[in-house]
Amino acid sequence: MASQKKKEDEVIPAMGPGSKISALAAPLRRFMLRQGKAVIMNFSTASMKTLPLEIWQNEEIQLNAIELRAESNRLKKLPKQVSDLEVLETLTVQNNALGALPPTVFKAKRLLTINAENNNIKAIPGTINKSPMLKNLHLSNNKIKALPKTINKATTLELVDVSHNVIKSVKKNIYEMRARLILHHNRLIELPDAAVKAPALRILDVSHNQIESIPDNINSIVTLTWLDLSHNALEDLPRELGLLKYLHYLNISHNKIASLPDEVCIA
Repeated sequence: MASQKKKEDEVIPAMGPGSKISALAAPLRRFMLRQGKAVIMNFSTASMKTLPLEIWQNEEIQLNAIELRAESNRLKKLPKQVSDLEVLETLTVQNNALGALPPTVFKAKRLLTINAENNNIKAIPGTINKSPMLKNLHLSNNKIKALPKTINKATTLELVDVSHNVIKSVKKNIYEMRARLILHHNRLIELPDAAVKAPALRILDVSHNQIESIPDNINSIVTLTWLDLSHNALEDLPRELGLLKYLHYLNISHNKIASLPDEVCIA
């Protein structure tokens, strides 16, 4: 009897302290893939409207989940508890109906990549600068209207893709971003004044917009090496564009430019 009592006391919980994946219901366990100790949660193409509550309350998942795949579902909301996944590196939620990213997502300590393309996201949370390791942010084909004021403070970013959104203007802090900034197929009509204290931007793609003017002080962005201005409404270019000594790629095709300044030499 004592032995039987001890066994009952050792029942492993599915949620809460000491909870294990093995205690989850069988239909849920099949979404859990193992790579040694690491866990990959693969809920892709599962016709889900919400993610299972258990994944946010299972201790083994919280401590070992390195990837959450939930693309091509019907998700409208991502719970704020996503930041509780302590070693999460990749979050893949494209092709859903998400209206927003929770501000807490950028508190995930190990998060490197977010792919939330093809959703209904209207804004990037201003907490993006709180992310300690984020490198890649994929947000194309959403309904984003502007970049957050803190975007230039997110110093670990290497790629920000906000193409195919509805952005009408950007602030000059974009020039202080270290990331490759992809803004093609938006609604930009101009680039902002380039008077910034710490230029860092190297790669900028603003093709397929309605840009009519480039700031005369564009040469202040001395770090710029790659610039795509194709498919816009430019009629002329400032001579200062030719003073960017590290610029090795410039695309100005499909504009309304009749002549080029002497300083702008196209090889």
